[in-house]
Amino acid sequence: NKPGIYCIKIQGRIVYIGKSLNMLTRISQHIFEINRNKQKSNKYKVLRQAKDNGINIDFDVLKKCYGRNITELDSALGDAEASLIRKHMPALNYQLPHIGDYWNFDVNEKARTVCLYVLLRKEI
Repeated sequence: NKPGIYCIKIQGRIVYIGKSLNMLTRISQHIFEINRNKQKSNKYKVLRQAKDNGINIDFDVLKKCYGRNITELDSALGDAEASLIRKHMPALNYQLPHIGDYWNFDVNEKARTVCLYVLLRKEI
């Protein structure tokens, strides 16, 4: 119920990293999207396929973030997310924020098409 950086894992491997002012609420939204009948994005299609095949999907906190005001907190979140995404390069993150300039990002085109089979084989 706090601000920070979280991740989604498939079989213990980080496949997505995100930031939120309330990680509990955001993770709940991810669970809702995974469980809905028609997924909006490839990320949720892959996660749903893993779930349907009995493959473990886990959520974890990577970093709690703090700030004296919303501007400072937003900056702490953006910087931490960019750093962790660049460190782990999760296969399902479409946006790869720049370190030191998290408002700008590179695009990971593979995130739109990567399949569960490839993730499980760790070819990315």
